[in-house]
Amino acid sequence: MTRAAILLTAGLLCTTAQADAGDIRCFRSPGVGKPLRLEFGFPPEGSKTAYVRYENGSANIPLKLIKSDAVETAPDRPMEITTTWKEMMPGGGTYTVVSQGANVYGFTYIRAKDGKAYQFEQDLEAWEEGGCRWTRR
Repeated sequence: MTRAAILLTAGLLCTTAQADAGDIRCFRSPGVGKPLRLEFGFPPEGSKTAYVRYENGSANIPLKLIKSDAVETAPDRPMEITTTWKEMMPGGGTYTVVSQGANVYGFTYIRAKDGKAYQFEQDLEAWEEGGCRWTRR
């Protein structure tokens, strides 16, 4: 196989892997001097792992689904889904996401060491295909 064919095949595999990675959303903590910013990688349907990546973080933090609840809020509407994710590291905190269809209505992080809760809102300006890009504001 020629080098060009190998590179083309590798590129197609990477594109497919990225497309299967799920939905990426950008979040920021409102109402604080220097907001925390993070990227949340929603998993493909059926997967029980996700990730978060903080703005100045060096790597993705893997998450494991520990709870999922669905509530019908109205007939013919998507279910409201509340999921809870645990950081897969000793002493890791939890993230709770409330969504309905494509909309995220709640995103909270609870730090394990002291139980402090951080509220986040979507940062639509930071979203780019392939990941969040934060600019200093």
